[in-house]
Amino acid sequence: MDKIKISKIEHLVKLEKTYDIQVDGAHHYILKNGVISHNTQDLFPQTVQSGGEGLNYLASIIILLSKAKLTDNDKDEMSTGAMGSIITAIARKNRLVKPKKIKFEIDHSKGCNPFKGLDAFCTPENFDKVGIAKVKPIVDKKTGEITYTSGSKWYVKHLDKTLFDSQLYNSKVFTQKVLEALDPIISDYFKYASYEEYQREIEILDEQYAEFEQDVDFEIDDDIDEKLFN
Repeated sequence: MDKIKISKIEHLVKLEKTYDIQVDGAHHYILKNGVISHNTQDLFPQTVQSGGEGLNYLASIIILLSKAKLTDNDKDEMSTGAMGSIITAIARKNRLVKPKKIKFEIDHSKGCNPFKGLDAFCTPENFDKVGIAKVKPIVDKKTGEITYTSGSKWYVKHLDKTLFDSQLYNSKVFTQKVLEALDPIISDYFKYASYEEYQREIEILDEQYAEFEQDVDFEIDDDIDEKLFN
């Protein structure tokens, strides 16, 4: 594109009408030459996804996004009341991992915090592996043994500190060691437990969209089935 140069610029004396062509009820569709046309639509999920059911059948992953206001707690006279957006990503279909609902925040001044959401896996059951949970350390005065009971605040073992929610989401808490401990826990949560479980999920999806198998315009790549568990 950097080699393309503008040959001339003309100002139109007479304004001509222009037209925006759109397929009724669809924001994306396949043209005769194979090009996929797409018109950007709102982030809010719809009861029925626009663009036809063929996309539901073909796609390995379909994620719908919704947007809510990230409240500005330090608002002033010029504030709109929002300091960013809270995005909810709902997996309507996912052949690679279990369909789940994920939330993340986009702060206008700070961007995305990569540690938000990891607290969901910092449970008392995972405390021995991760070292972060809403627990309270109890020290036996006679033996010096430390036990942990349920607490209302976050206890970070490697810092030996109790923290509020607002103090949790940073690299001092979620160190590389903590992230490595969380990795298999998070992977186990999202992945299919077995090939049989995956097959059951796919059978449900394929039954729902079986009518498209007869459409010559759609080609399904089944190689993904074999790659998942190799």
